[in-house]
Amino acid sequence: MSYDYRNVISEEFEHRCLNNPSYSLRSFAKDLELSPSRLCEIMNKKTGTSIKTGVKICNKLFSADFDKKLFLLSIQSLHSRSKLQKIKAKESLDELVKFKKLKVLTKDEIKIVSDWHYFAILELLETNLKISTIEDVSLHLDLSTKVAEQSMERLSKYGFVKKAGSFYKPIDSNTTTSNDIPSKALKNHQEQILEKSRKALYEQPVNEREMASVTLAFDSSRVVEAKEIIRNCRKQLVQLADKSSYKDSVYVFNTQFFKLNTNQRRLL
Repeated sequence: MSYDYRNVISEEFEHRCLNNPSYSLRSFAKDLELSPSRLCEIMNKKTGTSIKTGVKICNKLFSADFDKKLFLLSIQSLHSRSKLQKIKAKESLDELVKFKKLKVLTKDEIKIVSDWHYFAILELLETNLKISTIEDVSLHLDLSTKVAEQSMERLSKYGFVKKAGSFYKPIDSNTTTSNDIPSKALKNHQEQILEKSRKALYEQPVNEREMASVTLAFDSSRVVEAKEIIRNCRKQLVQLADKSSYKDSVYVFNTQFFKLNTNQRRLL
């Protein structure tokens, strides 16, 4: 089912009613600063709403910018006066919905698959390469047969892959972790990826990789903005990968953005 802002409003109302049996449509309308009749028409899809009203509604319902953007794109895709704007909004909405469907790993799942090769195996199974045996996994990722076999068993046990014919296929091809949550398992994963990066620096030809750095005098109050730019770049790479019907490699995109003058606080 495609994303529809009217369904989102209805689901939120149902959720509030479950948490508070005395909660009414009138109460919901008051919270959203709409008349009960207008809200009822919107929820029943008898009328649309403007972007201006949509902004007011989504500011009441969401704190995350991502959810607000989904909501407003849905309004544009359904009610924009311009046919071209409707099409563009629908395309943008569909792309964002893909990211909303990413499986966010729990802390326990992260601990289970913290080693670099687990994610690499999942992506390897998404390629057009003929991966039909444990030996194939071992060969392509330079793993021992024992490690490859144990990894497949663990991925199967915890619901990341399932049997498909004689071998496995991924159940959730798109996985991610929560942002800004420190974790020993995640640090272990990043450390392993950094080691892979170091090896690639010396072993892979430059036409197969991209490595660069820039050192900046920076306003530390804008770190959140910098993180958002980096995360958007990561999303764009995922979109690029999704556009390809043929995939013959497994790549990793790893970013670092950190402070160099770590003794600053001691000097103040």
